[in-house]
Amino acid sequence: MSSPQPETQTLPFVSIILPVFNEERYLEACLKTLRESTYPKEKYEIITVDNGSLDNSLHIARQLADLALVLPNVNVGAVRNFGVKHARGDILIFLDSDCLVPEDWIHQGVALLLAEKTHVYGGNLNLRDKPFWVEKFWLLDNNNSGTPQHHLLGSCIFIRKHTFLEAGGFNEDITSGEDSALSKTLERLGYTVIIERKLGVVHLGNPTTIASFIKRQIWHSENYAKAINESIKDKMFWLIVIYFIGVSGAFLSSFMAPEKIIFFIPAIIIPPAILSAKRIWRANFKSKSIISLMSIYAIDHLYLIGRSLGALKGMIKLISKAH
Repeated sequence: MSSPQPETQTLPFVSIILPVFNEERYLEACLKTLRESTYPKEKYEIITVDNGSLDNSLHIARQLADLALVLPNVNVGAVRNFGVKHARGDILIFLDSDCLVPEDWIHQGVALLLAEKTHVYGGNLNLRDKPFWVEKFWLLDNNNSGTPQHHLLGSCIFIRKHTFLEAGGFNEDITSGEDSALSKTLERLGYTVIIERKLGVVHLGNPTTIASFIKRQIWHSENYAKAINESIKDKMFWLIVIYFIGVSGAFLSSFMAPEKIIFFIPAIIIPPAILSAKRIWRANFKSKSIISLMSIYAIDHLYLIGRSLGALKGMIKLISKAH
């Protein structure tokens, strides 16, 4: 059932903020879906903030956005916050520049916010019509029947501006995870964070190759060492630690004591199996094909490899700065 939609004259002004970095492949399509919204044109603005693109992104943004800003060489949290500083809307919508939205998307999110003053809403990420192997077996819940994620994703957030400012905006010091950090801050302040499936967007920027998938996981996990107090509270962090110990232990044993490799095998096999089981359950994934199950398990190995490398990279950076 659709949310009740307010009369046009009472609709609030909305600012949609998109961070942009080398997104010429998808940016035009993203902006065009926003322009095709059923929300009154005079009631919303589209703000892009370019993070130093080297492609044609800025040119596209200047043609299709209402305001095309530039803020290079900062983390994505700072990019989003910079957009807010120039936003005129009482309601803020954060969207990634590689996403496509339904025509009633703005209406749906605004109606939800107006109905609940202490709620903040986010949406999930849906697959394109013909997904690549990597994204297909990473994002399993494309039938919207599984359990949604707990925290906001920066690619789809609806929030009142005063609520956002009360929360202090996005953390500008971390390279990723600024959306999860905002969720936790909002919950500490007494707001209710809800992931609403009808606000879901089609995400075109999913990694489509093994290399790009691992690279994405490295980027997402560089902050583990920097935010170690938060990391040690995360069960996923400990799965990554166990997996890293297993892989590195098996590698070193192969040179120094081959007979001891067997002791590290469980630490390599079990963590991705736990992750796969969790994802299959949360997504209510129905396929019983052995190939599908093996593909999911393979992707989770790649995930843990990338996250392990990212955590190691972050630790090396932290040690380097300390010296």
